[in-house]
Amino acid sequence: MEVSESRSSMKKSSSITSGNVKWTAKEDDHVLAAIKHAERSWSLWFLYTIVLILPLCLGSWAAYKSWGYKMKTSLIGRRDYIVEAVPFFFLFIFIEVCVDRYTARKYYRLNDGLNSVLQGSCQLIFGLFVKAFTIVPYAYIYENYAIHQFEESSWTALILMFLAVDFGYYWFHRFGHEINVFWASHIAHHSSDEYNLTTALRQGAWQPITSWMFYLPYAFFFPVPLFIFHVQWNTIYQFWIHTRYINKMPYLFELIFNTPSHHRAHHGKKQNIH
Repeated sequence: MEVSESRSSMKKSSSITSGNVKWTAKEDDHVLAAIKHAERSWSLWFLYTIVLILPLCLGSWAAYKSWGYKMKTSLIGRRDYIVEAVPFFFLFIFIEVCVDRYTARKYYRLNDGLNSVLQGSCQLIFGLFVKAFTIVPYAYIYENYAIHQFEESSWTALILMFLAVDFGYYWFHRFGHEINVFWASHIAHHSSDEYNLTTALRQGAWQPITSWMFYLPYAFFFPVPLFIFHVQWNTIYQFWIHTRYINKMPYLFELIFNTPSHHRAHHGKKQNIH
């Protein structure tokens, strides 16, 4: 859906601007040709099949086998970093609103901002009921079928899990834009007409249901608390990139990490994406 909308908008516009880079209509044709070539690529579809089928099959099996399973790993006393971050989310939203009023850029609308906050609240509340469903299958695999059990305090495990969770999120997010059932759980995040820090809170309530299986292969190696820690901080990181008040980060940071300038292009659909 979003891909087709992007194509139609590219065909209608003579140029698309992102930062200081301007695409001409001729260059748009090259982009469309590349997209069509990728859609016909058997190697791409083979990769998609592996990356998608493996988590789906593993998730179905683990969900069935772990039904009623009592975890050996205790999570009592573990910190919920997302809940702890909520006051800071609202603090920075308040600061951005003040800056928006002072600069008169009008990046905020009351109804849109409230809608985003309410959708984020719905996901947080719904997540309380499905958290066990998303964690127990992971724990079941790790506690019964682990190939190698990394120590939670190991720096090696910390770095590898950081990369692994980011990789899993990449594929979930990519399928969230290319496969309808995943897009149905992610579309809420792209439903705002604005782009500000409240947009980061605008999340689909069903998204946890469609994302957890992409992290299951890591259960053969990494302990449950380490998995939860990295998933939470991966989510928290997404907050600050939903702003139009940060133009560009330093070159090396832009090269490696997701940034506000990258994510604005991801959310944008108009001629001016900056």
